[in-house]
Amino acid sequence: MGRKALSEHRMNPSLDPERLSDLDSPLRERVRAAVAAYQQRFGVAPELVVCAPGRVNLIGEHTDYNGFPVLPAAINREIVVAAKLQHEARIDAVSSAESSPARCSLVEPLQPDPPGSWSNYVKAAVQVLLHYVPEPRGACLLVDASLPAGAGLSSSSALVVGTGVALLALHEQFPPRNELAEQFAAAERFVGTLSGGMDQAISLLAEPGTALRIDFFPLRTRAVPFPSGYRIAVCHSLVRAEKSGHARTAYNRRVWECTLGCRALAMVLGKGRRLPLTRLADACRYEPSWPLSRFVDALAEVVPSRPVSARELAHSLNVSLDELLPPGPPVVPPEEPLPILARVRHVFEEA
Repeated sequence: MGRKALSEHRMNPSLDPERLSDLDSPLRERVRAAVAAYQQRFGVAPELVVCAPGRVNLIGEHTDYNGFPVLPAAINREIVVAAKLQHEARIDAVSSAESSPARCSLVEPLQPDPPGSWSNYVKAAVQVLLHYVPEPRGACLLVDASLPAGAGLSSSSALVVGTGVALLALHEQFPPRNELAEQFAAAERFVGTLSGGMDQAISLLAEPGTALRIDFFPLRTRAVPFPSGYRIAVCHSLVRAEKSGHARTAYNRRVWECTLGCRALAMVLGKGRRLPLTRLADACRYEPSWPLSRFVDALAEVVPSRPVSARELAHSLNVSLDELLPPGPPVVPPEEPLPILARVRHVFEEA
């Protein structure tokens, strides 16, 4: 537990054992296996291999996108991406966990594939590449994983991070990792997930033997060492919850509930005018002396504890539905009841 963050390993002209000396034995063998599989698939050795770890979150459920800190730790399961440039202006990727390859043109606008396709995560990574390299070269990628998909260990974000860093490194681009974490969090929305940023940050910034306190807006980190002799056991329930399926819908609903709660709280604190709160943590700027529980109490004076629709919430606040809703299409129909007060209470209690 407390695995080292993402690492990159240059492979040409040969797989030098000294280049892998900082890796533990299982990961070293997995890198070697990825190189061998790449050579078998593409007929040449990869130029580099990137290892992006998954994570377990210790404290802070759904607090990252609300502006409150989290405390995750990287684990000893990861995504391994072997990569090399190619002459064709496209990305060709294969995966040990997928039966079909992922392909992406670099000369046409990115278009999402059907939901559930792993190629959308590759395209999310390509978005970050295009941000830094407007006219990139193509590449061939091989993806291997010891990180189980849909297990709540951030395999999808590790895939985006590992793929994106591999593509950037091939183009000799090495942006600051804090900056990259924010870029990858935004890019993962290509898949349809309203990502908060924790998963990408821990994969990029983790330190050995520690958890990582991550604060947001702007992103800051502080290592929190594990006490000597302590270990954290991570157990897999074997129930899959993939971000591209029902879990994504449920996740996005929770983000929407928090968004409505934040806009309602902005009106409550503004006493008739909506304060410019972007996320729930922003409320602390306007009432810095309040304990967090008081914000929930203030909201509870106008928002019922039972699930309410956005339309009913607007009526309770004596505003129009248009005034309540943020710009853009609603994630959930305005008539559908949502546990808004319960969601806000959960976030403040976690924080």
